[in-house]
Amino acid sequence: MRKAAIIFFCLGIVAVVHASTIQSKLIKARGMLDKKDYNAARQLFENVLYEEPNNFDAVLGLAQTYQEMRHYDKAIPHYTNAIALKPTSPKLREVYNNLGVCYNNVGDIEHAIITLEAGVKKYPTFGKMYYNLGNAYFKVKNWTEALDNYTTALTYTTIPDDQAYIYNSIGNTYSMQRDAEAGINAYQNAVKLKPDYWKAYFNLGLTYSYREQYYDAASVYRKVTEIKPDYPDAYYNLGRALSILKKWDEMIVAYEKAIALRPTYYEAMYNLACYYAVIPNDNGQPQYTRALEWLQKAIRQEPDVKTYAQEEDYFLKLRADAQAGPKFEALIHQ
Repeated sequence: MRKAAIIFFCLGIVAVVHASTIQSKLIKARGMLDKKDYNAARQLFENVLYEEPNNFDAVLGLAQTYQEMRHYDKAIPHYTNAIALKPTSPKLREVYNNLGVCYNNVGDIEHAIITLEAGVKKYPTFGKMYYNLGNAYFKVKNWTEALDNYTTALTYTTIPDDQAYIYNSIGNTYSMQRDAEAGINAYQNAVKLKPDYWKAYFNLGLTYSYREQYYDAASVYRKVTEIKPDYPDAYYNLGRALSILKKWDEMIVAYEKAIALRPTYYEAMYNLACYYAVIPNDNGQPQYTRALEWLQKAIRQEPDVKTYAQEEDYFLKLRADAQAGPKFEALIHQ
């Protein structure tokens, strides 16, 4: 009797030690995940699952790790398994959301929508899930459902930065429907909530340009260059707006900055070639040499520029010039 009790007691100790070891690995794995040491986290979660294949926390942790690694295809089955293991867990709110995001990121929009629709039914006040559902509908160009879900997301979202992201998406949806006024209102709401939100400013600039409000567009693009001075597209679009406003010196600076940031930016090079082909210098002399230099640089980056140049009215006077014309033809046909 005493011997049996001792054996039972020892077995109990082994079970406690095993559980303690599992918990220790999970805590360590979570720590690695928080530190963004994803390979270490993945190995620890996999070690736990080798010992306990149905350990919910390890399944969930491994799914989250793969998602952070952007291995969305590998995250999906683990999130799905987590739902099956504990269908009533309070953690499933994030699981449904993350699973929908993963489906969206691998291009499986149908399952993204199915998953997120199921999620919002189960958790009807989770703003983030409505936002991601709106993103899924946006991808399939269902603008009505996208706007409905973005609007609902705002209702359940209190963090200003998150509200700004939603307004930016609303602006994008209106812009896709060519409703520029509604798009502008949404983008303006976004930057009011998040004054350093350069993407919303950039989208606002695009919408102003669409409405031919070039002064407003130029002002907004300048704001983008202040917030994100390493973004070449902001300088390029600023250059385009300034060219329409005939602010030539500022335009040149903007295009050259875009090229400095992106040395392959042939569109900016081409636009500079067009400018120098038609605008004389301060002495009234043609600037054909500079035009040809920039055209040559553009062609080196993108040979198809030759086709555009042959059809471009900006080069008509240059092509008719006795000296510049033959050089132009040589560039086009080299």
